[in-house]
Amino acid sequence: MKSGNFDFLLASSFRRIKDFGLIFLCLISFKPQLHCQTFFPINYTNEDGLPSNNIYKITQDKEGYIWVGTQNGLARFTGSRFISYYNPDMSDQDIIHLVAAEDTSLVGFVNLSGEAGLASKSKLELLKINVGKDSSFKDLEFGPEGNLWLWETACPKNNSDTCPTNFVKYELNGHDLKRFEVNQNAMSDIRWDKRKEHFFIGGNFSIFISKEGKILDLFANKDAIHGSSSSKATHTAITREQIPVGDDGWLLLINIDRRRRELAYTNEKSIHVIKWKNAPAALSLRSVIENKNGGYWLGTNKGLLEVDIDENFVGTIKKTYLDSDVVQGLFYDREQNLWIGTERNGIFLLPYDKYPVYSNQFLGIKGNGPRVMASTDSSIWAVEQGGKLFNIHDKGQVYTYQLDSLSSLSNCYLGPENSLILTSNSNTYQLDLSNLTTTKFGKGRFNGNNFKFKGDVGTLNFACTKDIIFQDNYLWISSCLRLFKIGLLQKEVQGLFRGRTVSAHWDSIRSKLWISTLQGIFNYTEEDSLQLVQDKNGQSLDFYVYSMAQDDRGNIYFGSHGKGLWCWKDDEFINLTPEFDQMGKSFSDLLFYRGWLWIITERGLAKINLSTREFIPIGGPALQTELYKLARTGDNLWISSRVGLVKLNSNYGESIGTDPKVYLESFEAQDNTGEVLNQRILSHRYNQVRIDFSTPYFGKKIQYQYQLNKGNWQELPKPPLLLSALKPGAYSIRIRAKTLANQATSNQLIVNFYIKSPIWTKPEFIISLIAFLGILILLYIRNFYLRRYKRFQEKERMLREIESMRIKALQAQMNPHFTFNALNAIQDQLLNNDAMGAVNYLADFARLIRKTLDMVDRPFICLDEEIGFLETYIRLELIRREKKIEVKWTIDPQLAPSEVRIPPMLLQPLIENSFKHGFHPEITGPELHINIQKRGDNLLIEVIDNGVGFKHSSKNNLKNRGHESYGVRLVKDRLAILPTTETQKSTLNLLDLSEENKSLKGTKAVITIPYKLCRK
Repeated sequence: MKSGNFDFLLASSFRRIKDFGLIFLCLISFKPQLHCQTFFPINYTNEDGLPSNNIYKITQDKEGYIWVGTQNGLARFTGSRFISYYNPDMSDQDIIHLVAAEDTSLVGFVNLSGEAGLASKSKLELLKINVGKDSSFKDLEFGPEGNLWLWETACPKNNSDTCPTNFVKYELNGHDLKRFEVNQNAMSDIRWDKRKEHFFIGGNFSIFISKEGKILDLFANKDAIHGSSSSKATHTAITREQIPVGDDGWLLLINIDRRRRELAYTNEKSIHVIKWKNAPAALSLRSVIENKNGGYWLGTNKGLLEVDIDENFVGTIKKTYLDSDVVQGLFYDREQNLWIGTERNGIFLLPYDKYPVYSNQFLGIKGNGPRVMASTDSSIWAVEQGGKLFNIHDKGQVYTYQLDSLSSLSNCYLGPENSLILTSNSNTYQLDLSNLTTTKFGKGRFNGNNFKFKGDVGTLNFACTKDIIFQDNYLWISSCLRLFKIGLLQKEVQGLFRGRTVSAHWDSIRSKLWISTLQGIFNYTEEDSLQLVQDKNGQSLDFYVYSMAQDDRGNIYFGSHGKGLWCWKDDEFINLTPEFDQMGKSFSDLLFYRGWLWIITERGLAKINLSTREFIPIGGPALQTELYKLARTGDNLWISSRVGLVKLNSNYGESIGTDPKVYLESFEAQDNTGEVLNQRILSHRYNQVRIDFSTPYFGKKIQYQYQLNKGNWQELPKPPLLLSALKPGAYSIRIRAKTLANQATSNQLIVNFYIKSPIWTKPEFIISLIAFLGILILLYIRNFYLRRYKRFQEKERMLREIESMRIKALQAQMNPHFTFNALNAIQDQLLNNDAMGAVNYLADFARLIRKTLDMVDRPFICLDEEIGFLETYIRLELIRREKKIEVKWTIDPQLAPSEVRIPPMLLQPLIENSFKHGFHPEITGPELHINIQKRGDNLLIEVIDNGVGFKHSSKNNLKNRGHESYGVRLVKDRLAILPTTETQKSTLNLLDLSEENKSLKGTKAVITIPYKLCRK
């Protein structure tokens, strides 16, 4: 075994023994600290893909990837492993400064040689910036509008004290470079601060601020330093480690004598160097970041320190971790996980739910500890049933007050005029906070004289106080007995509701008080009346409501006992429990903040996004216990529980972890010889595919699922996805993440690719292979279809001839019918000895026959020919009639009879029926009307007589019924063979006029045929 390996194993064994010893000491300690049991980070080294175990800086890009600057180059964490980036053009691979852009997925870096560059998921490149021979970059930052700002020095390598410096703006889109001369020596650090919209610049002797490239002001000068051990103190802001404190202060690292860094506080007027009570010798600070417990983490040459700082700028080192290494970089990702970069042992990742949290032991509180809270913007007030009052600040200060006159406090609330309302099992008190004084160590003692109600209303015996609301100089106190209203100015107490009240909420939008009782939810209005709240459907909540909260839109949420979560929206009670069945049915407290509804249920702590309906459970060891109440200070939430208080950042869970997105890392296809391609259109030989992907998600265990061509989702424990023996065709692969909080994430990776078919399966190859046989087959098919086509044509010709013969047959049927009627008319004239009339009639009949013979072979004639034919026929009919019959023609003026076609002799049978069956001798003033109109796409022809009507004629002339129906049937048969469409019809309708008007007699025959133009 090599000596180096033996030393490493020996050191590792010693560290393990030391760690076990620390754990053992924590377990046997009389006052065990909770954080001794929870610091178990995950370690990543070069075995996990890190280029080096020497880590300088850590940051996170827009997509959520963690980037690491190391001694041997840049690396990106995919969620399961590190991918290294290397640029052969870089003279030095040490990445000493690292910053991520806010609006893009770019990461900027500076190496040890002063070269600057940009990196993305796909590549790493140096900036093409023209610098002088001795110029180099010390730091960089993404500033306003997404541009890159750099700090440039023009120092010879052997003299870095007196060299000019430039403030450089580099426009990423336009690649434009602009330098701003500063003329200050040894400037090295720069950071954009959104809070005041300017840059912080660390330089020799001073800390500057700059806006739009101009130096505006100094934070402090060398004479303003307090607490420095050197009279020649200089200070340079390590601005990337700068922490805002209050409204105008910052906590930052400064250089002392250019040899060591120390922590200091500045408020633009003075700088106070932090003094340490128990600091180890030769302590050198490397980085600083806030601790989620209200203190700070310090990265030092002595490991990771957990420290507190009081108002006198005195720091206390509470605990030391990783003291066998140098901690150089500290970073919180979006899920509030802590990343710790070391000099020798790589990266340590401390998940959020592993943080030391506030507890009774951590605060030094004995007994059950604080269980209920009232909060301000910067601190919370809590009480203990043993008679103690606690004031806990956001930054970690804890003040304890002993209340001698009270032995069992139950609740505390913020009251009017800087007071605190305290309740016990039997009384309610008001504590004037302005009179409180504390000792140096934050402890005070008070007797019963400190408690009185302003207004001299006396001591109130309010048994079992549940909730207190202060609004407009009134206190509403809900208790087990009734609801009380206390007017602090009027000095009066009113009992408003006789019965148990559970919780209360002041609705500032509607100016109403909402009260939960056993009888339901009531509103107290300005008219001093209580009204039961019923929605527009008549529904009310007739069960226990333990807590209420209101969102920005005025909707009110009710947490009940055993009945779930309800919402009052648009004058209606809505049950939200079926929508979020994961949260249980009993709610002890609700709190609305920044679009999220935080809830405490019997299943623990969770939050709901009221816009997207996203449900996020909040876990962690300190939250896996009985929880009581929620309170807020700034951006932090406090949860009181059976074990004490837990402090939680309100942003927890809002990042990529709620719906993790899957990103493609690489696509590779391989054949059986081992050759690899990264193309998406592949030959048939490359039927083995490897899809590597990642998810920047570090909070919880994550698994994956994939779907092949819209098939079933298949489980995939971790990347990559390997597919083999794929057949030719198109493929679409979908990959999604699966977490405990969200089993089916919506962000899916889609990878499409295509495997081409082999040449012998392609159509062109088959055609070329069977070309000769194909020609013969095509010739055979050609002859076959020619014969078939000829048979088809012959069949069509025969069908046309049959159809023509059918038309002619119908016409032929009409011709004998008409001829028979005409000969009967001539016979009647001869029998009546009217020879001359018979001769004239015969002449007209001959002309009519000639017209008939002329039209017999024509399926259609022009309308004017049909009118001429009918006029001749009517004249013949009138000759043999003793009574004069008036005939009227009405033709649509839009029609041109010579241009409209009509089947020949179509109207003759209908006119004949009118003459023969309609006009009886008893009819006086017989008339015949023929109307021809254009109606849309149809030609409408009406034949109207004022005879007896066809029903009467049919009833009284039974012997002629068949004769009449024969002519009508011929017309119907002819119309039936005419081509029609949806808008063009061929119909015949016979109407008895007496049905429309009993005073009328006669028959109307209506023919509708398609309107077509006549071709002569």
